[in-house]
Amino acid sequence: MRLRALAAVPLAVSIVAVAVAAAGSATPPREGRHELAAEGLGTQAWRNVYEPGEVAAMHEHPKPRYVVVISGGTLLATAPDGTRRRLELKTGQVVIRPAERHALENVGRTRIEVIEIEIP
Repeated sequence: MRLRALAAVPLAVSIVAVAVAAAGSATPPREGRHELAAEGLGTQAWRNVYEPGEVAAMHEHPKPRYVVVISGGTLLATAPDGTRRRLELKTGQVVIRPAERHALENVGRTRIEVIEIEIP
């Protein structure tokens, strides 16, 4: 009986190794594009573009900002504590956001483009 149990150990180790390798080989989501659009008078404006499935890793906005939606869609925002909220952005919408830290993911089917203008 003990000999059979020991014979099963290499099989179990192989299964775990294959599972770990498969998990590590998953392609990470693509990062959206973020470019400085303008800078001056103590503030910055950023152009952010997210194709469907693209993300913005956890990041911080140290100042409040205006967000001008050029092309709308659905974002999933995740706070540092893991809280998630769905953001439905409408083309032409202007939103005022506080200083915050979050990650974003385009969970919709459309390209999202926004201009973010820091409020000094």
